[in-house]
Amino acid sequence: AKKPAAIMDVDPATVIHVMRLHQADVLIHGHTHRPHFHDLKVEGRSVERIVLGDWYEQDDVLICEPHQRRRVRIDEFIDAA
Repeated sequence: AKKPAAIMDVDPATVIHVMRLHQADVLIHGHTHRPHFHDLKVEGRSVERIVLGDWYEQDDVLICEPHQRRRVRIDEFIDAA
């Protein structure tokens, strides 16, 4: 709880480097204490970084449908199945 916010997330320059290197439109990765859909610009392109929550508090999964991506808690996902 006493750690600076800057070390609780990934390095923005590294995210951009990796997305540029792989010409990626979407980067999905595990929790960094900032679960969210982050919109970015890489070389003028709109790209997205999706951060999933941890397994103990947010316990979410990513649902990818043809026109929508959403994070859903695991218990909600199981109940809907």
